[in-house]
Amino acid sequence: MSTEAIPLMPLRSKVTAVMDEGRLHVGFGKANELPSQLGPTLKVYESGFIKFFAILFGVAFSIKIDGNYYCVNSNSFKKHCDVIGDQKEILKLIKDGFIYDAVITSKAALNGLSVSKAKLSARLSFQTRYDLLQKMVEIFKNNTMTQMDMLEIKKLARQGALLDWEFYVVPKCWTHGGEKSEFFMTLEDVNKYYSGNFAKCRSCTPLVFATANAHTELAEFFYRAKDGSIENDRVDSIEFRSEAEYSSIGSFLRYTTHELAMEELDDESEPELILNELTTPKLV
Repeated sequence: MSTEAIPLMPLRSKVTAVMDEGRLHVGFGKANELPSQLGPTLKVYESGFIKFFAILFGVAFSIKIDGNYYCVNSNSFKKHCDVIGDQKEILKLIKDGFIYDAVITSKAALNGLSVSKAKLSARLSFQTRYDLLQKMVEIFKNNTMTQMDMLEIKKLARQGALLDWEFYVVPKCWTHGGEKSEFFMTLEDVNKYYSGNFAKCRSCTPLVFATANAHTELAEFFYRAKDGSIENDRVDSIEFRSEAEYSSIGSFLRYTTHELAMEELDDESEPELILNELTTPKLV
């Protein structure tokens, strides 16, 4: 098939791939939304020794998906193609040198692609999704958000990072050096940072962080990805004290200081995400 038979498609849709428990999970959808599952998972060989012999004996082949090369089991890939579309056509295009992502977007343009209604993230393990969030938080630690950072964060979200899970921020005014904010994944890590009986931090979600730091494009992306669900997006102020000192409440005092809301500023403007400060913080 000539290259003219492959229609060019605007960058509105995107292939997403993520490894989970030894299998490659592939998704497809609009670039600014969370992808849906695309076909069965793929068996992938990760050991260099096994990859060499798997390819040598024709059991597997190397293929580029979502920017990375994978050594994929041949039979597994055929089953994958059977479910998503015409196996023979897809295999021929791949053999002719077309990149998997381009083949998939082209078939989607011709309505020749079968995509599940279920989200890609739905079949991923909790640990994989948590690890993806942790990578996202590492990027949040940067003082400035570059365009490359933004793209990487969106990719992690499409791959299935937990978007309703909390992480914890110690604002720079509360840190030891007072130079920059500190980020943690667990309250136990916060306590270790303070190394004592008293600790103080704020809880955050990716959407809250993007809104609070005026990363509008990112906030809108998270909002769409969560289908407008914001009930879990708030800022809780959390204090830890020894039980002897604070036994009437327990080890943690936690109360909500800000809640996320969608506010209409006027009749002509689009609604905006804002963090509302609560005049009377709510004990959680």
